[in-house]
Amino acid sequence: MDNYEKNAHLVEEAVEQKCAFLQPDPFLAQRVLNAANEKGEVKMKRKISVGLAVILALMLMSVTALAAALLWQQQVVPMKEIEQTEGDYAGWPISQKQVLIRALIDSGVITAGNETDRLFDEATNEAEKHTIADQILLTLTGQTDVKEISVDIITYAVMGPTDTWTAEQRVWWQDVTQQFYGDDGAPDVLINASPEVISEADAIRIAKDALVTAYGWSQSTLDNALVVADLYVTEQRPDYKRWNVQFKFYREGSDNYLERVYVVIVDENGQVVDDPDMGIIRPQASLEAETQLGRTNSALYQTIYAMAGRINSDLASFGVWPLELQSEYSEIVAPQVRAIVESGDLTPLINGEGPDLFVIAASKYTYGVPSDADMEQAPALAIAKNAMMEKFGLESSIVDLYGNISVYFDITDPSAPLWKFVFSPSSRRAFPGGYDNPQSQLLYKVEINAQTGTVECAEEFEFQILGNDLDYMLRLY
Repeated sequence: MDNYEKNAHLVEEAVEQKCAFLQPDPFLAQRVLNAANEKGEVKMKRKISVGLAVILALMLMSVTALAAALLWQQQVVPMKEIEQTEGDYAGWPISQKQVLIRALIDSGVITAGNETDRLFDEATNEAEKHTIADQILLTLTGQTDVKEISVDIITYAVMGPTDTWTAEQRVWWQDVTQQFYGDDGAPDVLINASPEVISEADAIRIAKDALVTAYGWSQSTLDNALVVADLYVTEQRPDYKRWNVQFKFYREGSDNYLERVYVVIVDENGQVVDDPDMGIIRPQASLEAETQLGRTNSALYQTIYAMAGRINSDLASFGVWPLELQSEYSEIVAPQVRAIVESGDLTPLINGEGPDLFVIAASKYTYGVPSDADMEQAPALAIAKNAMMEKFGLESSIVDLYGNISVYFDITDPSAPLWKFVFSPSSRRAFPGGYDNPQSQLLYKVEINAQTGTVECAEEFEFQILGNDLDYMLRLY
């Protein structure tokens, strides 16, 4: 293999590793190198580096993926009209499945080849055509059962999670979903920006400054957050435009495990405001409210705040603390809290209007980290999700909507350690029918024996306001 061929091979490998989520094109790197070495560019043939070729290839693939997403947006409504007429994809006649595959080809999402040729070949029998179409879509969406395939799932496979979309795309998607599912009950209506409104970039900058100032953070604190900004109005104030700016932190290596989020409302004039229509107050007002409620600053709470501050979190998000930090809490804080509870005098735990149920609930059990003898988290989580589907009859597409997962490793009984998972929706808006769908109000808790993989507990319960009921709070730990 000469240097030219080696370089082409390296480019292909690099592109595959960096852009695994994009439509694969094994000839792209070759085309990039060829384009740089066409007749009349003899000097470039010797000077083009593999790194530059990778950059050019990535740029071309990014443009290709963007174009595919834009073209698919034009196909979504016609495809959902078929879905509305024919029902779930699994029951579509082959003629409609062919229409869907053709739309994906025309959008550039999938590439025509031998399989698609057979799909559209009149000589191919109908059963085989169904098999081909189903396999193409299973591969595209990453699903394992055709019953899980839908136009929505295909859209997410093509365009990615909605948090990664542009604000305009989220407006478009809201219009589409309301067209087919009706009003989702959300208090806000997303709208596109207009020249008289402060820009998205300026709204983000103002929101970031507000958080940094309120919490005393450094300017780099929010650098790793995924920023999602939407311009909206509400029914109560349809002429008052505001930006909802969210700084989202996902667990490292995950695109759906949301650990924490900070929300700031910036109005059309660039003012950080409270929005009672949305139930959101300014960062500074939030801190002032906590002070007025008489938040304690005892030595015990200073320890708790210091632990939470190491990951910019709080006790309400205890389930997304690293296992090592939960273990440290169990060693240092929990024994003190349990001693206070056993004494019967909860005065040291008064934090605001009454006893701090977050601290009490987090101290009920003892947490640790798994040993070599224990099952790893990933397979335990897979068992937990299967238990949700089997016991409660949930489809995998519904389970996927429960992206906020609290994780604990419970060693209260050292001889029978437990993986505990509490599942809550990433977004109630994402459910069919949105906020009006009763499923969006449900949470799930599954406990797995870390040594045997046995499901020890699986329960379903309705969401309640946090901090009011200890029995309910304990279900979240």
